[in-house]
Amino acid sequence: PDDWSPMTTTSRTIASLAPGAQTEVGPFEWHPHVVGHECMFMGASAPGDRANNDPVTGLPAASGPTPLWRLVPCDNNLGLRAIIPVPGGGHRHHLVEAFRERRFWANNPFPRTAKMEIRAVLPPFLATRGWAVHLANPGGGSFSLGPRDTREIRPRLVGGQDFNALEVQAAGRVAIEFVVLADALVVGGLTYVLDPDLKEIGRAHV
Repeated sequence: PDDWSPMTTTSRTIASLAPGAQTEVGPFEWHPHVVGHECMFMGASAPGDRANNDPVTGLPAASGPTPLWRLVPCDNNLGLRAIIPVPGGGHRHHLVEAFRERRFWANNPFPRTAKMEIRAVLPPFLATRGWAVHLANPGGGSFSLGPRDTREIRPRLVGGQDFNALEVQAAGRVAIEFVVLADALVVGGLTYVLDPDLKEIGRAHV
């Protein structure tokens, strides 16, 4: 795509990895442009496994603008994620309230009808306290979408035991994740990160 801004840290180079090995890469520094909802588009490329937008490939996606819906679902070296802070420093009520009118959109990027699945992943920090996720949209977390069709997804939190900002801070990264799949292929996702410095948020922030 040609309408994205590079991060302050544009890339990181890591040492060679053995087959099946993994490593953590970072940190990446950036300055949010959209307060309360930031999207990150990331790619990983190696000599034996180039991302489609790597200039070395000579592919059209590497030399000219390409829509995200073509790039991300068709290349497992590329990923797109929305990072959204939600209250982790106030009463449990504020976290529940932050999702009362929350919504996002699931898109079928294919020219055919696809079986859509919305996976909600609660962090152990909330799951062990009895929290749960409910999808209030038609079809819940499993439905069919026509070619290039879109459906509004309305996630709602069911509150469990209370917590405080110090507990969130001590737990490290605490995030509620939603993964969107079309015909079992990941095509989108959002991450709602509990911010211990954020006590409440207006419902207009969706």
